[in-house]
Amino acid sequence: MKGSVYELKRKCGKPGCKCTKGQLHARMVLSASEGGRTTLDVIPSGFLVEVKIKVQRYQELRRCRARLGELHTKMLQIIDEMEAMRREEMIPGKRRATAERSEQNKRNKGVPQKRGRRRK
Repeated sequence: MKGSVYELKRKCGKPGCKCTKGQLHARMVLSASEGGRTTLDVIPSGFLVEVKIKVQRYQELRRCRARLGELHTKMLQIIDEMEAMRREEMIPGKRRATAERSEQNKRNKGVPQKRGRRRK
């Protein structure tokens, strides 16, 4: 559940009420932003624990989603780096050896290979 749970204390405005002497009325409320506007919803006392748990779960979800986004970005960065390393020439002689093998394979194409058991 999106929002924050907190205790709201206020005066009611009745002249003979205890809140005029400093003892304010307290209510637990859920504060949530919807469409750019903040709303306050009073939480009935029987639902306070349930609402708090749902708010905590939502906040944990938001933190996990943010962390997942960071990890995804880091993974893409590493993959890009690996791709760049794969494309650049690592060891100058190594490419030539691969190219030479490729040329040798082209020359041997069509020549039957000996297959069978090796003798010791």
